[in-house]
Amino acid sequence: EYLALNEATFVPLNPHFGGYRHMDAAGYQIMLQYRGADGTIPTITIGEILEGQFQAEMIRDRVILIGTTAASAKDFFLTPYSATAEEDFLMSGVMLHAHATSQIVAAALDGQPLPWAVPEAVELVWIMGGATGGVLLGRQGKRLRVLGLGLVAGGVVLLGVPAAVATQAGWLPVVPAVMAFAGSAIAAALIQTYTAGERASVASWADAGLPRD
Repeated sequence: EYLALNEATFVPLNPHFGGYRHMDAAGYQIMLQYRGADGTIPTITIGEILEGQFQAEMIRDRVILIGTTAASAKDFFLTPYSATAEEDFLMSGVMLHAHATSQIVAAALDGQPLPWAVPEAVELVWIMGGATGGVLLGRQGKRLRVLGLGLVAGGVVLLGVPAAVATQAGWLPVVPAVMAFAGSAIAAALIQTYTAGERASVASWADAGLPRD
């Protein structure tokens, strides 16, 4: 059902891939892994070709893409590197094709993993797990040292696991899980403290022989 090349299978995107929601996933799209900012992939101008100002090793046994980078062509696009680029923040269409070609070749010949994301059900379990851990931790509200160490340990886990998944080109939600964990822990700690205070107040009134209402 999917396109494949050697051992690489190119699974098309769905409208809710990773952090996307209701994405236009028409056609056969995959996530693009950029090799770097504009200029990462070697280029040779037509002038250098005509004047012989290049080394044969630059093109031998390589995929060669021919295209224009002239501003008049208006074939330029924003990329994830555009926000931090001081100049040339747009990438030409032929360079985009070069990055995509490099990705396909690397996946097929070198076994480089393609971008993937866990199913939505797993995302929900991950976030709910963070919230549950926060509630359990927050119930230790009177033990501030335990609460502090728990928050640090939970943060390390909730950041470390997605980071490890990212090294394998995967995507796992970070912000929702961390917010659910921290918010649940703080809320549970406040409720625990308030409940303990109410119990102490009721006990003091009872010891004094005064009515509770």
